[in-house]
Amino acid sequence: MRVLSLTDFDGRLMDGLVFSRKVYRLFDEVSAGPGGVSRLRRRSDVTAKKLQEELFPITVFLQRRYDAGVRLKVRGPSGNQQKGEKVLCSGGYVDQGLWPRRIFLEVTTVAHEKDYLRREVLDTEGGSFGVGNISRDKKTKKILNEPYVYKGREADENLLAGIRQAITKKATKAYPEDTILVVQCYPDRLTLLSEWEWTVEQLRSDAPTHRFREVFLIEALHSYTASLYLPR
Repeated sequence: MRVLSLTDFDGRLMDGLVFSRKVYRLFDEVSAGPGGVSRLRRRSDVTAKKLQEELFPITVFLQRRYDAGVRLKVRGPSGNQQKGEKVLCSGGYVDQGLWPRRIFLEVTTVAHEKDYLRREVLDTEGGSFGVGNISRDKKTKKILNEPYVYKGREADENLLAGIRQAITKKATKAYPEDTILVVQCYPDRLTLLSEWEWTVEQLRSDAPTHRFREVFLIEALHSYTASLYLPR
């Protein structure tokens, strides 16, 4: 079987389930290759970075939305596309006017500014105390990682602030009508479902102004998802 690469996705229109299957196959091939796990953890090259930050979030969205009433075909991410990935829609919901015939996906990631250090120490040492107390020594270049105790909802509030900032930043740009913003989230620490639900509830009661058809949220570790639909 031929080995996949990003060119198998670049600008190619394919059924959403076929797209998902190819993404998982590419992930398996990268992880099984030389230094593959390290590449994926550090996102040290274009393929690993695109997998983690773009292809996986799109796959999660497609799998949550693809059903008997909505069939989705996605045009794979292209380096020349600046206004989101095009998705063509068909099915009963589309025929009845309940879902548009075309949408666009814009993908972004929310993570702590030192998350790259957490991933590096996880790769080199096999474990990490997280991002709460992590830094790189300027002289030795060694990563210093010590335990950090979060107080109350501090970690949840950090995630909440990051999501709000990401939505606000994207909302300043012009996107086509019926664009859905997909926000992949990496919390500061392991997040329980109840903590994720609290964060989503805060956003639903007080979210930044935007003009997206939907803001689709993904918690990257557990694949919790949620959607924000705001008045325009």
